[in-house]
Order: sequence, then structure tokens, then C-alpha cells
Amino acid sequence: PCVARLFQSGPYKCPACDRQLLAVDFGPEPREARQVEDEVKVRRQISDIYCKTRQDFGGDEEWNDYLGMREDLIYRLTCPSGPDDAKEAWREA
Repeated sequence: PCVARLFQSGPYKCPACDRQLLAVDFGPEPREARQVEDEVKVRRQISDIYCKTRQDFGGDEEWNDYLGMREDLIYRLTCPSGPDDAKEAWREA
């Protein structure tokens, strides 16, 4: 009941540490598990878009560059540096 009351209007700012908290932070599933689920979801979506195989490339260097670019994009989507960074990364995808 207290959690529902605190978060009825959205995120709640902790008065002690100024950290933004969400109601899901107080759920049965730890935050790390939700972060892993989010990353897996992003990886699946990006893998559907960037679905080339090693045979599509002329050499190992091109293949490794492709994989590096895909991993960089996944990182930008799962750990954005700012609110607009994730939106921009999705546009590039």
C-alpha cells in the first residue's frame, strides 16, 4: 500500500540520496534481473536487424568490424549516456 501511494504519480525521488526510484524497484524481482532481461530483449531485436553471417563477408576483419559495430549499438541501447542517446541509436539501427 505504501509503495503504491508513493509512486501513484510516477517516479519518486529519495529524500536522503536524491536517487530516482520506480515502483518496480520494490518488486520481487531484483533490478539486475530486469536489466538482464532488457539487454536480452535488445539483443534479440538488434540480431533480427543485423542478421548477416560470416559467409556474407570477404574476410575475418570485415566480420569482426560488423560484430564490433553491432555490440557497440547494443551497448548504446542498454547503457545510454543520455535520454536522447537511445533514441538516436534506434534511428541508426
